[in-house]
Amino acid sequence: MEEKIMAMLAKMDEKMDAKMEKIYEKMDARNKEMDEKMDTKLEKMGSRIEEVNGKMEMMDTKIDKQKDDIITGLSEKFQKKVEANKNEIEEIREEMNVKTNLENMENIVGRNMMAMEYQLKSELEKSVECIEDRMEHKMKKFEKMMRTAATTSLYNVVSTPRIIQSATYDGQTPWSSYKQQFEAAATANLWEEEQKATALVIALRGAALEILQTLSEEDRNRWSALTAALELRFGYEHLRQVFAAQVKTRTQKDGGVPSRI
Repeated sequence: MEEKIMAMLAKMDEKMDAKMEKIYEKMDARNKEMDEKMDTKLEKMGSRIEEVNGKMEMMDTKIDKQKDDIITGLSEKFQKKVEANKNEIEEIREEMNVKTNLENMENIVGRNMMAMEYQLKSELEKSVECIEDRMEHKMKKFEKMMRTAATTSLYNVVSTPRIIQSATYDGQTPWSSYKQQFEAAATANLWEEEQKATALVIALRGAALEILQTLSEEDRNRWSALTAALELRFGYEHLRQVFAAQVKTRTQKDGGVPSRI
């Protein structure tokens, strides 16, 4: 009986060992498969990690470049501001120097102006004194001349005959009548031809004065030209024509026949 039990136990052990071997084999195969899968996953993860590391390196490179660009840009801006501030400081210094120079110049000009003013005042006083002396001398000379002129005028009033003034002429009376009167005054005053022409021009009035507009400047100073123009305009022939025209106009208005002249 014991032998049977021992044989059964031995068989059971053999079966158990066989099962355990199979289990171990399965476990080994399973572990091997899992190891292979794990290795594959690890390889993939390694590749992924390498890819991520590559991207990280690229990002780090970009970030470093951006940092460098930002730092460079900021440095350039800062440098420009520094240069601008330097220029402003230089301009302020120049303005201050100019202001100082202007103040110095103003002081110099002020002193020079005071000196010139004093000099001009002195020269002006001397000039005024000189002018006063000259004026006094001229006044004395003028008073002497006035006394001499007064004496001469008094002598002329006593010795010179009175000038006969001719009447004015406006063309309303016959020219021949006025001419006789004017020539009488000219003879009494001992006038020459030019003096007669000047006196006649002064005596003309109204329509007679308008005759001068028809004459040249030379003829206005000539007695013969003046008298010829006045004779033509205001002589008997002209008056006869005017009178005839007036009679004709009057008779036509009245409906009658004009009489002969």
